[in-house]
Amino acid sequence: MHYLLKVKSFSQLSEVLSETTEKRCESTVFVAGRYKWKLVLYPAGDRARNGDGHISLYLMIVETRTLPRGWTVHANFQFFVYDHIQDRFCTFGGSNAKIRCFHAMKTELGFPRLLSLEDFKDPSTGFLVGDTCFFGVQVLVQDYIENLECLPTSKGEDKTFSWKIRHFSEQNKEVIESETFIAGGFEWVVQLYPKGDSISKRNSGGHLSIYLKLKDSTAESQLVCVRYSLLIKDQCNFKDLSLTATAIGSSFKYGRGWTQFLTLSRLQNPANGFLVGDTLIVEAKVEAISKLQNS
Repeated sequence: MHYLLKVKSFSQLSEVLSETTEKRCESTVFVAGRYKWKLVLYPAGDRARNGDGHISLYLMIVETRTLPRGWTVHANFQFFVYDHIQDRFCTFGGSNAKIRCFHAMKTELGFPRLLSLEDFKDPSTGFLVGDTCFFGVQVLVQDYIENLECLPTSKGEDKTFSWKIRHFSEQNKEVIESETFIAGGFEWVVQLYPKGDSISKRNSGGHLSIYLKLKDSTAESQLVCVRYSLLIKDQCNFKDLSLTATAIGSSFKYGRGWTQFLTLSRLQNPANGFLVGDTLIVEAKVEAISKLQNS
């Protein structure tokens, strides 16, 4: 079990939350499978999801601002409620439950009707004793890429694209886009947000955001594995800044990359060599494009 939440006074918690707008409480942050999570409890039920009259319990992924845009996390999870009488945990959403997908538009998944309040409060069930109860969760992260096999690429498929952006300080658009280049038989562009994209600005701001985007719609339905790198050249010290990731090709439809690639203060510092003569040099390297098969 990755996390256990003890509620010492269930009735008091329910009363306090009934006077709030959200009617819910969130646990402290815990880590499972390299990601950070919270347990979300609605003691009187999540009415918005038809959970009225039930215990509603959810798993929520948090602190996702450092993940690449277009991120997805696939996980199988189980919830537990402690039975004081039998001295055991009752499981909800067993190990054979389907793998669920967390993403930017769906950061919270679980059960609006985990357990009816009538059953939960029934003394014979042992869930609520002395106004105290326990809720637990176990999370098994299934990294989608790790569950697929990347077959060897053909020789010569690796492609490095260089983009020289002159008069960088005069770029007034929110996002600028490179010319199209071809790698692995598909068309790509690099997108750069000189002052950060909306996610960067909403979180902390002060960063340059950069993404690799698929322009070729023919790849959207194909199951391909793409290993890519995005790089900003250090034109003075030869200490380039480069980040590398692997993703499914179709996920590049909206761009894959980093919302906080480089701080603007570091970018504008002449000693770092990223901006020379008001010119920025960006490189995108598609290191491997392979067909995938189930492993």
